[in-house]
Amino acid sequence: MKDLVDGEVLMKLKSLHMPDNLKKAALSLCGESNRTTKAILLNDTLDIVSKVDITDEVFIVLIKVLSTLFKNDLLECYDKGSDSSIENPVTCILCHALSSEVVLRMIPSFQEIQSMMGTYLLQYLIDSNKSLIFYKKLCKSAGLLLHDYLYADMKICVENDPSMFFELIPKLYHEFSTDLIGSVEFLNIVVGNIDPQQLCNLICKLLKKEFYIFGSENVYKVIMASLEWDTFEQICVWQLLNGEEPSFLSVASLLPDVHKKDHPEAFTNILLYIKRAIPEQALLSMVLQLPSELHNDCVSALLNHWAFFCPGKLGDAFSCHSSLQTTLTSHPSTEYILNQLTNILQISDQMSYKILNDKIQKTLNELFAEDPTLAERFGYIRKLLKSKAVKFERKPVEDTSSDEDMPVIKRRKIHV
Repeated sequence: MKDLVDGEVLMKLKSLHMPDNLKKAALSLCGESNRTTKAILLNDTLDIVSKVDITDEVFIVLIKVLSTLFKNDLLECYDKGSDSSIENPVTCILCHALSSEVVLRMIPSFQEIQSMMGTYLLQYLIDSNKSLIFYKKLCKSAGLLLHDYLYADMKICVENDPSMFFELIPKLYHEFSTDLIGSVEFLNIVVGNIDPQQLCNLICKLLKKEFYIFGSENVYKVIMASLEWDTFEQICVWQLLNGEEPSFLSVASLLPDVHKKDHPEAFTNILLYIKRAIPEQALLSMVLQLPSELHNDCVSALLNHWAFFCPGKLGDAFSCHSSLQTTLTSHPSTEYILNQLTNILQISDQMSYKILNDKIQKTLNELFAEDPTLAERFGYIRKLLKSKAVKFERKPVEDTSSDEDMPVIKRRKIHV
């Protein structure tokens, strides 16, 4: 029977010193063309390799033999529904890689033929409920950092099998959290290839806390890096960030460096994210110290929103003015704070005013006591408070929880 391996490699194999049973199995492989018999001999050969010590020279020759004989077989996809090594030589190699460091070291060489081999190892480990520590060993044997090896494998995976890629994502972020959480490069692969259905699936898993992508300490770095990505990718980033829900302060830290004119996608999402927060002192400090010439409309928008939806908390934060000033790295002027209070009062409705009034009066008393001249310059604020009080005394507070609309709803009829 004609040998299928290069004559020079075959001669080298015959001349090398190795266990007799390994040499016999390898030589039998070299002359076998039947697919089923080859698969059996491959399994036997790898069994022997797993149990004996071999030199680097023997290792190199075996790689050449196996790569030549199974070049076409390695191009087949990993079949996660098959446990049979006979049916799929790729599965056979992956199975033996878990029990033999030698076989595991062969995988980078096989990747020259089947570029998805590293990804198939990950999928095989997950399907078999095995520890992903074997993938870390693979990276170490290849002399590469886990992040770099995984990044290269996932770029190949998403190009060849996007479904497998997005199926792996939650598990990879969970198992390799130290390397992947906060990784700009890895997130760029995700949002650069995602579709709406895949995005929805990831967000559902983020909401269930199955994995994390950002981490509060990495939000600034990741978002700043994403500012140059296209609009759809940035929107996906913010959708994922909303699913993870990092701290409000971590998102607010972006405001000084993200301007709505240059980066409207990010700026819009920052505002939408922060507006859901309770305006506690630390957050109010960050908002108030933003440069007024660039962010005055942003500050006004947030304060007005909080004045409507949580006036009590906003009033508490403003009433802590003395301690507030000590927490700011860049103090806003007292005039700036007073102007913002004026804006809030001008737009406040009756319910907001009733809650804010006493707390703002307290803030004014503190500010005017520190600088009596302010009482003269900003005395109109007290007049505004009084005029609001007179206006609202004439108009009873509306009870939004009443059933006044019920009769109207009951009288509505559907005409067929």
